[in-house]
Amino acid sequence: MPERIVDRSDATPPPTLADYAAWVRRWWWLLVITSIVGAAAAGGYTALQPREYTSTASVLLQPVGLNATPSARVNLDTEAQVLRSLVVAERAAALMDTTLSPEELRAGVSVSVPPNSQILEVSYTADTPEHAQNGAQSFAQAHLDLRADNARQEVDVEVAGLREQIDAVTAELADAAGRIAQAPQDSVDRQRAEADRIVLTQQLTDLNDRVSPLLTAQLVPGSILSDANLPRNPSSPSWRLNIASGLAAGFLLGVALALWRERRDTRIRRASDLTRRLGMEVLLDVPTPPGERGLLDPSHPVARELSRLRNVLFTLVPVRQPGRGRVVMITGVSVGRASGSVTGNLAAAYARSGSRVAVLTTATDSGLSEVVGGDGARGLGQVLRGEATVLACLRPVPDLPTLLVLPRGRVDRGTEMSVAGVEKVLAELASRFDHVLLETSPPAVALEAQALARQVDAVVLVVEARHSRKEEVVDAVDRFALVGRTVLGAVLVAHLPAPSPSPSAPAPSTPAPATPAPATPSHPDIDSSTVTLTRAVPSAGRANGEGGGPADRTLSGTGTTNGRVTAGAPSPFPRVTGRDAE
Repeated sequence: MPERIVDRSDATPPPTLADYAAWVRRWWWLLVITSIVGAAAAGGYTALQPREYTSTASVLLQPVGLNATPSARVNLDTEAQVLRSLVVAERAAALMDTTLSPEELRAGVSVSVPPNSQILEVSYTADTPEHAQNGAQSFAQAHLDLRADNARQEVDVEVAGLREQIDAVTAELADAAGRIAQAPQDSVDRQRAEADRIVLTQQLTDLNDRVSPLLTAQLVPGSILSDANLPRNPSSPSWRLNIASGLAAGFLLGVALALWRERRDTRIRRASDLTRRLGMEVLLDVPTPPGERGLLDPSHPVARELSRLRNVLFTLVPVRQPGRGRVVMITGVSVGRASGSVTGNLAAAYARSGSRVAVLTTATDSGLSEVVGGDGARGLGQVLRGEATVLACLRPVPDLPTLLVLPRGRVDRGTEMSVAGVEKVLAELASRFDHVLLETSPPAVALEAQALARQVDAVVLVVEARHSRKEEVVDAVDRFALVGRTVLGAVLVAHLPAPSPSPSAPAPSTPAPATPAPATPSHPDIDSSTVTLTRAVPSAGRANGEGGGPADRTLSGTGTTNGRVTAGAPSPFPRVTGRDAE
């Protein structure tokens, strides 16, 4: 099996920062649209939400009860749970004078504890500002009342226990007094009774001392530091929060849609798509349109890049045998006119270097005619049918006399092109020119492209940025690999859309089959019947595509009717003499 250039494996190198930046530039419009839609949806949802108002009261809690000391601290977490209890809600309902149940009231209250403080922030949310203010104030007051009542109950229980002890001690003291009165003077019983009376009197005094402060104690569970405010603006819904959430949700949705579309979209956009993902060598990367049609000026940036590509092909394309020019196939991977534009301008770059160049196209919808001019009534079709010779159908390009073009001519699209005939044409052109460029339709469309690849020295794929797809590149490389031809590399160019027909524009002049167009004014010695070419016998330097050679030889061909061969004097440029073929 021949070596394949394209790697079908899905394992690709990890994306770089430049890949992410390119991804954002490519899909920014989708991210913006989904973000705007998310924000609009959030705004609509916010407009439909019911308004809620929240009021807050601050409560300072103090230790209260029998064991309360000035240095003691209140457990605020416990108190917060108590404030949200059903008991406090029942007390708050009584203060609010509302028809809502305690369970419904509990749903609207919330408590927060500021750090390093003895303060509770009591908030209440309701559908009106007045209800919110009343709820926060009532819950704060109900909690303080509950703490005070609990403390009072604790004191009352303590006081009741002390009173029972006082009553018991008083009864014992009365019994001791009775025993003293009945016992004889200086008797042992009298002395015991007097001693009991002294102890009981002291106990009674102590109990009374304990009861007195409890009866007069001021139980202060805390205070409301700031009363509940009357809210002016609703606390819910929050426009800022909802719109920010909608923007974030829309952005994430946009990212998901962009990733989904990126995964489904297999179009080639940049050179890294060919090198990193397909493992293909990129010989030229010109993803921007040239900005003009036809043959580019030599100073044009794209023309200069194509001249660099010519230098690369000088080195990479081998010479099969001395005296035979290099044959390079240029084919697109997708149907379009980009391959014709590349072929024509690359041939012009060859010609400007002093080489003799021939261009042959078998593409059905080629943009070559726009580059070199004319649409060629005569061409390969007539040669294959035996109606004309190759040299009689070659057309010179204005201002580039060393560049000749053999257009497709009239070939029935419904019939398969004669591969053997095209191979003979290629062999004849290779024997007469330094370089032969063969343009074909994509191998998936044109059957001859795969077959002719065996007769060329190199195959170059033309990939149109944002138009050609990954599977088309893989398919083209695989088709050439099946016939033992490895693709040399790819040329990434901008997609050239089909020209729009203009009714007002004059139709291009098409020479009739029997009467070709008159000779180009810039070549006064050209006649369309006989073509006389001079070609240097290749030396070592000439075989590598360089100028120079020891001797020139004259090659000529004629039209189909007279069969006449006219020998011309050696000249560095092609010359056509004689009369037109009929």
